[in-house]
Amino acid sequence: CNGEFIQLLCADALLAKDAIEKEAKALMEHPEVVMAESDTRFIDMNGKFKGTYRRYHSKGAVDGKKIARAGFFSQNYFGAPLANMFRKSVLEQVHGFDTNYYYILDYDLWIRIACLGKVYIIHEPLNFFRVRNDSNTGEVMAGGKKEAYVSEHRYLVKKYAKELHMSGFEIELSVLIRRLRNFAGFSFLKIFVRD
Repeated sequence: CNGEFIQLLCADALLAKDAIEKEAKALMEHPEVVMAESDTRFIDMNGKFKGTYRRYHSKGAVDGKKIARAGFFSQNYFGAPLANMFRKSVLEQVHGFDTNYYYILDYDLWIRIACLGKVYIIHEPLNFFRVRNDSNTGEVMAGGKKEAYVSEHRYLVKKYAKELHMSGFEIELSVLIRRLRNFAGFSFLKIFVRD
């Protein structure tokens, strides 16, 4: 990438018309911010609205470590790749993806970036994520990949435990919460998303 800012787009996702403008503006106006992110709307394969995924509850510039730590006990506040725009300079500092992951390599990248500074939260749904039972996320929640995903989550939490001041108890609590969220996600897919 030759530009100052980077945003990753997946094949099954969409951006609102003004997403790039609003996220780039946040980065330009706040030099201490390493990443800007917005809320996500879930849609099915026909474009029908299925729900909203909100980022961290505060808005504006928030300490990235605070968001990363809180996410281990509730939800991944960074979300899908297209929900985040970040500076190319920080990507050069964190050296890209950690290839020890198969399922959550983007989550790891967002945490590494967030730990370098502040994250700017925009509470507008500026991106759209297609939820499908046959997606990688759907297969993890519904099939035999659940344990592999939980194992990666455990590795992720342990990797950042020292930097985010997490105890052994908090690591195990985070893993338990991940298991429960996987079950909730599986239930959501079965009830609200039909192929």
